[in-house]
Amino acid sequence: MQRQVVEEFPDEHLGQQPRPAQPPVEGKNAARVPDGRDLPPEDVEWPQRNRIELNAMTTPVFLDWLEGKFAGTRKVPPGAQVVTAELEQKVRDELIRWLTEEAVRAARVQDHVAATIAARQAELVVAAESIAATLPDLLDTLENRTRSWKAAVWDSTSGLLV
Repeated sequence: MQRQVVEEFPDEHLGQQPRPAQPPVEGKNAARVPDGRDLPPEDVEWPQRNRIELNAMTTPVFLDWLEGKFAGTRKVPPGAQVVTAELEQKVRDELIRWLTEEAVRAARVQDHVAATIAARQAELVVAAESIAATLPDLLDTLENRTRSWKAAVWDSTSGLLV
């Protein structure tokens, strides 16, 4: 759904109302209501006479209005020091990931895991049957009532890892 950007502030959409009287401002602009000094000259007078009730806008109209305010703006990039630190961290993370993968591949970890599982398959089947038989009672214990059944199974496997 394409939204149409609201260029003006029509009464029926934005709840435009005359600005209520404000206490005078002291100093150079004593007769003026406080406003954003960074507004472009063509926009400075508008808030002096009007106010916007943002809650009176529908969500799509508000988003269109807000997006229109950001049209033509750019993100503020960080400085070179921040970019350098981010780049170093990303390179460090990638090197750790790559070197870890290489070490695992060189050590043939997957081959060792597969061989160990195959050698202990009968032991794993017996353990699984035993755990499955006691699992309902195990899950009824107070400390396991809110835990996953997988966590209870994992707790029961500690002797299989050595």
